[in-house]
Amino acid sequence: MPKSQSSAIGAIAVACVLSAQPLAAQAGQPPESAKVPTLATVTVTGEPDGNWFVRAVERRQTVVDLAAENRRLRHVLRSYDGQVARLETRLDSLKGVEASKRSVLSVLDDSIAATRARRAALERRLADVEARTQPPPR
Repeated sequence: MPKSQSSAIGAIAVACVLSAQPLAAQAGQPPESAKVPTLATVTVTGEPDGNWFVRAVERRQTVVDLAAENRRLRHVLRSYDGQVARLETRLDSLKGVEASKRSVLSVLDDSIAATRARRAALERRLADVEARTQPPPR
């Protein structure tokens, strides 16, 4: 109860006791000082008490929640680390496959170039042979 309300009720109680008269005198109209005034209706609105203990409990719950979030994130991070390790291994193997295929391609390119050179040489020889074996024009 607010301090102003309790002091008002106390003052009214003191006034009633001091102004109390014998029972015979009270049988008639009560004196004005003996009447208890009615107080206006008071509506109390407020929020939960935010004292130190409530704040401490809230802070502790926040710490507990953050610790749980850290555990969850640590698990997610470990799974990402595993995925990165698997992808690095796969990348290394794919790089090895790429290197071997590039070496095969370079061998094929060299072989194609040598074959084209031989074909060009054979075509030139064939043209020379045909030029020698043709009868002279008439």
